[in-house]
Amino acid sequence: MKILQFGTGCFLRAFLDWMIQRMNERCGLNAEVTVVQSTPSGTGKLLKEADGRYPLLIRGVVDGEVVEELSEVSCIRVCYSAETEWNEVVRAALDPDLSCVFSNTTEAGIAYLAEEPPADIFQPHADPLNRSACEGMDEAGVGDAPSPSPRSFPGKLASLLWYRFCARLPGVTVFPCELIDRNGATLKRIVQRVSDEWRLPSAFFNWLDDECEFCNTLVDRIVPGVPKTEAEREAIRVKHGVDSPLLVCAEPFHFLAVEGSEKAKALLPLEAAGLNVRFVPDIRPYRERKIRLLNGTHTGSVAIALLSGLTEVGEMTRDRLFTAFLHRLMFREILPTVPLPMDEKRGFADAVWERFSNPFLHHRLESIALNSISKWRVRDWPVLLDWAKRNGGMPAPLLTLSLAALLVLYVENESVDTGKKPLVTLRDDETALAFFRAWRTDAFRSQDATVRFVRETLANAALWGTPLTDSQPEGFAGEVASFIGWIRASGMRRTVAKVLDDDSC
Repeated sequence: MKILQFGTGCFLRAFLDWMIQRMNERCGLNAEVTVVQSTPSGTGKLLKEADGRYPLLIRGVVDGEVVEELSEVSCIRVCYSAETEWNEVVRAALDPDLSCVFSNTTEAGIAYLAEEPPADIFQPHADPLNRSACEGMDEAGVGDAPSPSPRSFPGKLASLLWYRFCARLPGVTVFPCELIDRNGATLKRIVQRVSDEWRLPSAFFNWLDDECEFCNTLVDRIVPGVPKTEAEREAIRVKHGVDSPLLVCAEPFHFLAVEGSEKAKALLPLEAAGLNVRFVPDIRPYRERKIRLLNGTHTGSVAIALLSGLTEVGEMTRDRLFTAFLHRLMFREILPTVPLPMDEKRGFADAVWERFSNPFLHHRLESIALNSISKWRVRDWPVLLDWAKRNGGMPAPLLTLSLAALLVLYVENESVDTGKKPLVTLRDDETALAFFRAWRTDAFRSQDATVRFVRETLANAALWGTPLTDSQPEGFAGEVASFIGWIRASGMRRTVAKVLDDDSC
């Protein structure tokens, strides 16, 4: 079985290639991966020098115990540069045994780019069934002269699929791993648009529909990648005897959801290899689970933690007060709103809890706080509304506190608890930053002023994409304003303790 992979980055090597290695070892799959380096800055040269082999160190917490597991990944057969070895990539795409294409070209990779078709490959076809332009095309028929590749990833994929169509080879199943919603459907739509602008024949589009499948996927694993400091590299050398520029570090947790056919599932016996993979008819509930329980907990707690003087996620799990806060936020407020059976969402929540306590991850709160306004709208506002529907219209207390802390952070950017100001470098859309700068003098001048500020903030469609006042729980603005008053008068930690202790909240 042959696999074509676009991307040489740490994530694919610690996620997909590790999974393929497991399938080879446990299921006798004997799959081989051909890797395409799309950018000049990739690790293709190092992979070539190492014959595709590299060490993977998995470190974290499993069932309450710290684990470290070192293994070697050896399923990569060869690595080519799209920039300088495009003809070799074409040869790989014309392998009759090629069945799967994987990619992680970053979120920006699945995007349309207007570009001319490569002149030596594509010509307009008057007859939609005429394949004479590449009659006899096969792996041996690819020329040796350098041929430039299309610039975009969808363009590269469209050209390679066109070659397979011309050679009368079977279609392939495409598994994009980029972190965008409906990634498979989006990639196919762009490939079709590029192919249409290149005036490819209708028979090719029929072949795409009939023989190629573009699966929507959801991927989840934290991959710190290459050790960042010499001290960390030295500690790994001493403990594990490994000193390689290709070393990749990852957390134990992994999850892959694939929205695909039974044929796609049969291609890759991932579940049979004991991997945390689900082939499902709809990945949206799993996406919702991740966004709410993992990302929503991050975003819902980040301003509160920063105002309390903390700097990393791990500090929260080692702090008794924040352990209680995180646990109640995740399990009492967020978990009930996830649209999955209890065993699936509870198991994921337990795993997220262990991931937060991973001593090998140094996840800085300032990084999590990037673009918090839009993130809070997507990740936490729906949870707050669902909570209100389940609880007689009452807003979720910890998420209400979360929004109050976020507004204090954006307006004042200082901590009552530590006296530090500015607290962090706020990074967000300039429209959002300008809005809060304009309120700096008047937002908290009095309780009435604070209520007015909160109401105008919630009503601002430029901040949230839509006015939140149209759907907010009754009395929500007043609750947020009250929490703001507590934070500014008593500090963040005392406010958290008060909310946790007040059963009426």
